Amino acid sequence: MKTTTFKFFSFVVLVFLVMFYCSPEKPSLLDGNIFLVIAVFDTSGTFDPADSSRCTPLPGAQVTLASKEYENQFTFFSDSSGIVKISGILASDYEIFVEYQISSRLVLLASKTRSIYTSTSDVDTMFTHANATSPLVINEIYSCGPPNNVFYFYDQYVELYNRSDEIQYLDGMIITRCRTAEEIEPFIEVWDYVENTYAFQFPGTPGGKEYPVYPGQFVILASDAYDHSQVILGAVDLSHADWEFVNQLSSDYDNPDVPNLHNINPSRTTDYLINLRSDAIILATGTNYWQNGDYVDVHISTILDGVEYKSSGTTSKRLTRRLDSGYTGVGVSNYSGKSRERVLPGKDTNNSTVDFAVIDAPTPGYNH
Repeated sequence: MKTTTFKFFSFVVLVFLVMFYCSPEKPSLLDGNIFLVIAVFDTSGTFDPADSSRCTPLPGAQVTLASKEYENQFTFFSDSSGIVKISGILASDYEIFVEYQISSRLVLLASKTRSIYTSTSDVDTMFTHANATSPLVINEIYSCGPPNNVFYFYDQYVELYNRSDEIQYLDGMIITRCRTAEEIEPFIEVWDYVENTYAFQFPGTPGGKEYPVYPGQFVILASDAYDHSQVILGAVDLSHADWEFVNQLSSDYDNPDVPNLHNINPSRTTDYLINLRSDAIILATGTNYWQNGDYVDVHISTILDGVEYKSSGTTSKRLTRRLDSGYTGVGVSNYSGKSRERVLPGKDTNNSTVDFAVIDAPTPGYNH
């Protein structure tokens, strides 16, 4: 009897040890008492125009540290001297973001990547710059497809939102799928344009007023404006989308009841489809773009919003930080039915790491 009890006890201990040491979960406890100090400054003169030094300490700024290895974010606020004293965080590689809202259309921003594995008394400085936010923004990106095992992902859509209190117009605007190849990474912060593999345009002329978007309105741009739930259980019904991507250079599906965006890149003869897990999208006025070989280049001054998404936080950025200082979508897998949506409708600090959240199901036409 004692032998049996001892064997059973040994088995339980062994199972516990295997579960404890072989668990794939990341540690939930802090792995060190990391301490650092960050000083935040405004270099634009926006916070205090009377300060001719253009290096003004910025109190009340939100400082977010997003780990590139763990699904952890830490948020702090600078004190009256623009200082943030940080302790008790995980040792990790971090994306550091600073945000200070001046008004609904103007925000002070800064970002950098830093490895933080040991405590230091040295002061790390963050210099913010003024960034005008667009009244029209990309509010949701759904690309990964519904839960299925037949590789169905054609219910993709992009959702726009008018975050302003005035009517905006879509006339002549373009929405793209950016080029995110590794070979262009050294140039993305230098080029005065963004290179794109797909580019589709709304009808009308930029500056026109034929296609309004009212304050607080969501606009659904469907890859195919079709009731996809008839094909795959759990897929999205997009038959009543506001707009549909249609490539006139192919036999693309076209819902006659839904107005079209048309392809403007002659080198692409397929529908507007975005990568299931990792990609970047921009919305631009349509006033300055040109053909560059197989790609459409869009001047950065005309871009209203840009969002990068990727399933892994360890891969490098492929969309310039001037448009999106972060990225969203970490953890979204193919055919999971999950989506990426702004935490609040229209919340835009030019940093999708903090502006967006991964949600369990797409929400076309509304916010979760």
